[in-house]
Amino acid sequence: MHHTNHLRFTAHSIVNIILPLLFILIALIFSYGRIGTSCKSFPFLYSDAANIASFAAALDQPTLFNNDPLLANNMNFAWYNTIHIPLIRFLGKVLEDYGAAFALLIFPACLLQLFGFYLLGLSLFKDKFWAFLLAIITFIPVRLNLGEFWGGYGDINPRVLFQSLLPFILAAVIKWGSNPKYWPYLMGLIGLSVYIHPVSTPAWGLAIIGGLWFQAPDIKPNKKIRLFILPALIFLVVIAPFAWNYISRTAFGDSTLLDYGMLITIMKRRFIPGFLDLRRGFIDFLRIAVLSDWINFSLWAWTFSAGILYGITKLRKKGQWYGFTLAAWWAGIIFTSVLIPIVDHKVTASMNRVPFEVDLIRGLRYTIPLILITSFLLVRDIAREINHKFNNKIIPIISVLSAIGFVLLWIGQNGFFNHPHINRIISCVRQGSITCPLSIEDQQRIDFLDAVKEKTSPGSRIMSKHFDDLAIRYHSLRPLVYSFKDGGAFLYANHVQLLEWYEQFNEMNALEQIQNDRRAYLDNYLKLGIKYGADYLVLQESYCEDNYYPASLSLIYTNDFNSLYQIEKR
Repeated sequence: MHHTNHLRFTAHSIVNIILPLLFILIALIFSYGRIGTSCKSFPFLYSDAANIASFAAALDQPTLFNNDPLLANNMNFAWYNTIHIPLIRFLGKVLEDYGAAFALLIFPACLLQLFGFYLLGLSLFKDKFWAFLLAIITFIPVRLNLGEFWGGYGDINPRVLFQSLLPFILAAVIKWGSNPKYWPYLMGLIGLSVYIHPVSTPAWGLAIIGGLWFQAPDIKPNKKIRLFILPALIFLVVIAPFAWNYISRTAFGDSTLLDYGMLITIMKRRFIPGFLDLRRGFIDFLRIAVLSDWINFSLWAWTFSAGILYGITKLRKKGQWYGFTLAAWWAGIIFTSVLIPIVDHKVTASMNRVPFEVDLIRGLRYTIPLILITSFLLVRDIAREINHKFNNKIIPIISVLSAIGFVLLWIGQNGFFNHPHINRIISCVRQGSITCPLSIEDQQRIDFLDAVKEKTSPGSRIMSKHFDDLAIRYHSLRPLVYSFKDGGAFLYANHVQLLEWYEQFNEMNALEQIQNDRRAYLDNYLKLGIKYGADYLVLQESYCEDNYYPASLSLIYTNDFNSLYQIEKR
């Protein structure tokens, strides 16, 4: 007996060592595949992260951005009051690079998500194997509609940081939610998440408070309602400062400055179509997340059919099955992401006002971890029920093998090993290299942005129409004449400048129609630069003396991918 206990203790210890090491390895591979050797200088941020890095740069060095249409006035982005701003400002000062500040967050955020869902799995399954599978499958990146995603991501923007911390909150809810004395703390905790990603907080606030109702089944409804008063008040008090800042510093829902029709037109041009056309957004989500292939469809069909049937059989039984709590989580996410946006859009449209919030539909991303959690619980619990009833030891083995097989299918279906970050590591290993140096294009991108910083005077306005031009702000620390991303901020905060941005937006789009005519394209591009007070102009090409260039452009710097020209004003 002592020998058997020793073996169990040894196996337990080995698992406790291997799992953390494995999670650390996954997080390292994913983060290193994103960063490579660009740790000190990282001007490769995606759009949301690039915007936040730009806000941080403008707050730290406001005089450098006096000539920037967006960043010259911090009221244009004061509504964006999340923890990311002070965090990136602090790390940016320490690392002396705002892009590197974001890069530094990738490893800890990935590690937090893996450990968090493992902890949540332990809370739900009471089994390390199932918890491990849950941690792995919820980390796999899944692309959705509306520019959304779930799983590991290359930039730790607010929604990714939220999803890294979410499983810890849910694990706490599972552990302490059955005791009402912990409800105020739990609701205060989810309230604090509004300072991480405000769009996610309403959905999960409603989901969690609904789940708590079912986690204390022995308390009478009347008493339970009274017990909910304090937690609800604490939740509202915690989110109140953020809500007041958002309401007082945004123009959403306001129709006093611009014609309603004009605002809707601009929003349709600027935002992804599903934000305003909810029907299209919902259909696209179903098409991509549910109906895109047999794996997704089977997952959703199995989970809902089995969940409903199994739930009915458990209605009269008490136990550790979290069916009602999960159902409340589902209801909170669907209500906030579907029903509230529908009501908001219909009511505000009838009043000739733009919607108060267009991002709530993005909460549908949380149906991905929910469907995976629900499916795993069903497989595990149904297998246990069958085994208990028929005493057939083969059933648990089948359930385990089925779960492993599904995880492998999910990894393959979502192309995890073809993911750019993972593929980069695989390519380096195949070439016999542990380090993954920057590509020539990436290195020359850094060289170009450094040249912009070094060869232009502070405050110089740069004209660029590239999709990734925000690096000129957060890396080169120079103001831009125009950026496509600015339209979103102006829609929230400044409708006067929104009209100026929209004029530029249309002018930039008109340029695209003549880009095959080099002379006409460059002449009009330069004309726009002069019109809006640009000092320098960027072309996404190497300088070639045989090509046409307007006479008033003077070459400052060029490499294989970009060129910088000074505009000689007359």
